Amino acid sequence: VSSKIGYKLGPWIEAIISSLLRICEHLNRESSEDQMNAIVEESLNSIECLVQRCPKEITNQIKPILRQVEDFMTYDPNYNYDNAEDMEVDGWGDDDDEWGQNDTDINLDDDSSWKVRWASIRVILAVIHSRPERLRELYQNMSTKLVSRFKERDDKIQAIVLNTFAALLWSSFLTNSEEETKDYQEVGLLRTRSSVEELHKHVDFFVGE
Repeated sequence: VSSKIGYKLGPWIEAIISSLLRICEHLNRESSEDQMNAIVEESLNSIECLVQRCPKEITNQIKPILRQVEDFMTYDPNYNYDNAEDMEVDGWGDDDDEWGQNDTDINLDDDSSWKVRWASIRVILAVIHSRPERLRELYQNMSTKLVSRFKERDDKIQAIVLNTFAALLWSSFLTNSEEETKDYQEVGLLRTRSSVEELHKHVDFFVGE
């Protein structure tokens, strides 16, 4: 519907988004349930579409949307990342070591929680592409959170996390470049320096990950 009459949905966007977010709130944070995961996935897919097709009309809903997907992109109740990292440090989980494998090895075919994480990150990607005026805010709020998901156990989710992080960096670079061409050279230099300083703040964190 949004692809056909996007701007006409304006008067109902807030109600639609609120309803979709309320549906998402029913997600069980303690265990993964296939039916609920599928419902949340479809709700997030709808939000993604609205973000892409109705960027102007959805402006006031961006913050609550981002709060929700920031939470959901870590949704993985069947897996304990802290234990997995501890086992790697202790030498557990190696190819020649059978100890501890049953504690962290989950059959991904039996766990549909990845659908929630996938759909959440796609919403973030949609915001990056459709809201260039929010890129600085997105970078400040999202960069370290995306980096923290580099440890994702599912290869396809890890791939989209990397893609989203790359899109955020690239979009920020392009936006800064466009701004600099419109301003005086001195102002552009200050903005470039500001962006470099902002990135420098996170270098240690990125390298650590």
